[in-house]
Amino acid sequence: MASKHPSRWRTLFKRRDHDRFERFNIVVAILLAGWVPSVLMLVVSYTILTNTLESKILRDRQTFVQLVAHLVGDDFSRTGGIIEYYQTQPDMAKILTSPDAATAAQQWLNQTFYSHPRVDGMFIASAEGKLVASIPWVPPELAAEFSSESWREEVNAS
Repeated sequence: MASKHPSRWRTLFKRRDHDRFERFNIVVAILLAGWVPSVLMLVVSYTILTNTLESKILRDRQTFVQLVAHLVGDDFSRTGGIIEYYQTQPDMAKILTSPDAATAAQQWLNQTFYSHPRVDGMFIASAEGKLVASIPWVPPELAAEFSSESWREEVNAS
């Protein structure tokens, strides 16, 4: 038979509100202890990096433009230097005065062209401006279509 002692019933149904959120408070405290420094570091890093990167991007953009301009200028001057170098070669005179100038010139171009990685194409023209050999190769029947009138005056002037 069940006892009707009131103190026993009170302990069974007694509310324990103060223990109910104790674990939750510990979890929240741990999360806040980890998140607050991370969020603060994120805010500080963002403000510092934004200001630094904006000024650095502006400087780097100017540096990049100057670098590209230098490379383009270097490429043009290098190509001009290559042309001047090969114009003064004794091999060129031998090639152009040989009995089979077109074949000799094409062989010479094939050997020389691949030693210059930044040159897109090469050609050899005779003193009259007639196309003798070229890379990419142009068949003899189409070679007459390439007129020297557009570039010959500038070359003779220099």
